[in-house]
Amino acid sequence: MLKVLEEVSVQSDSVDKACKVIQYAARVILVQLVERLQIQKTSEQLSLAGRLFILQKILSPSRKAIRLGRCFWYMPDIKKNGILPARDLFQLLSQLNTIIAMLNDLLDDVALFGSLGFLPKSVQSFAEVWAERVWFFTTWLDNVMTAKTLYDSHVAVGRALERNESVNKLVEKRWQNLILMIRFIADFIQAGSMALKLSTPKDVVAMCGVTSGGVSFYRIMKKAYEKHQK
Repeated sequence: MLKVLEEVSVQSDSVDKACKVIQYAARVILVQLVERLQIQKTSEQLSLAGRLFILQKILSPSRKAIRLGRCFWYMPDIKKNGILPARDLFQLLSQLNTIIAMLNDLLDDVALFGSLGFLPKSVQSFAEVWAERVWFFTTWLDNVMTAKTLYDSHVAVGRALERNESVNKLVEKRWQNLILMIRFIADFIQAGSMALKLSTPKDVVAMCGVTSGGVSFYRIMKKAYEKHQK
């Protein structure tokens, strides 16, 4: 387990997801705490609220810094698969999603440099607004593709049962697709609330952040654990 934790800790994606869980967990507690402060204020609650506010505010740019340059991660897939021709609509959506996800990370990088004063505020504002919109679109694509994958894995389990074959691996694959679907639904709610400026309750949006980050971190940990089990 120590080797697993060591490997996970040096992965920028795992650090980002761990920070995401902490960031949005702090926001959930902060929202509940602010509601209590409207009824009765104490010095301890005010102090805790202040620390939580600073924590979740600091983690937002910190996560962008951790993901800096992540847009280049997609280059091997783009060079290998391209965008056209695609065998079917599902593959086309997958290729399109890769390119859009790269654009989203690029916009996040631009927004980060803008927040540090290296770019004009107008450029920063443009990047932040469009990063939210592009993320919302990618979450929609993620949900569509994962729903198909989940359905296919469910059908595969049914067919295996009809043939009296072992379904352990198929059931595990279906479970992984299910929790991935939960993550993307949480992302969709959070991204949609931000991009469309919806009046979604703040604690609901924060819980979606905790759910998404938690599922992502769990999958990273599981992958690292299975690697060291071989």
